[in-house]
Amino acid sequence: MNQITSLAPLATVVVEISGGAIYCARASAPARIIILDHDVEGGDGDRVKEINGEEFYVHDFALTSPADPCGIDQGYVVDIVNQVDAGDGANEIKDGQGTLCLSNSIESVVPFLFEVGQYLLVAADYVKNKEVALARVKTEVERLEQFLQQDRDALLQRVREHYVNSEIEAADVMLNRTATN
Repeated sequence: MNQITSLAPLATVVVEISGGAIYCARASAPARIIILDHDVEGGDGDRVKEINGEEFYVHDFALTSPADPCGIDQGYVVDIVNQVDAGDGANEIKDGQGTLCLSNSIESVVPFLFEVGQYLLVAADYVKNKEVALARVKTEVERLEQFLQQDRDALLQRVREHYVNSEIEAADVMLNRTATN
């Protein structure tokens, strides 16, 4: 499995498991989750299905509403992704005052500071809200890029109904010549 180092443009689902049972799932965007569990003993027979020639207990559910406690919770997912991406637990921040090693983002640390003032709490919330907004925008950009590619593919199919490849390529060359002159 490839390691992913960024939340966007992928929708991310965090599944919490305790004692082999799914405790909670939270997602950065609406998502369908299918979990194939090899442990089929004692499960509801209607949920045991043969998949790729093997029997699985199938957990199939959708996350479409805000977390309560499970559901869509972008802030929680972004925080988890940041912690996972921190790798060895050291996130070095270098500035004019030295080097600071954190395993969490500074905006997540602020509420745990001793007698932290309202000003810093508001600033931390502001940063968290920007991160959540950025995750939303990145998800929307990915969605729009998919629509753009679908529209390009559809246009190409329409063009191919009337022109052969050599005619399309000749028009491409003419465009390149026009653009360079």
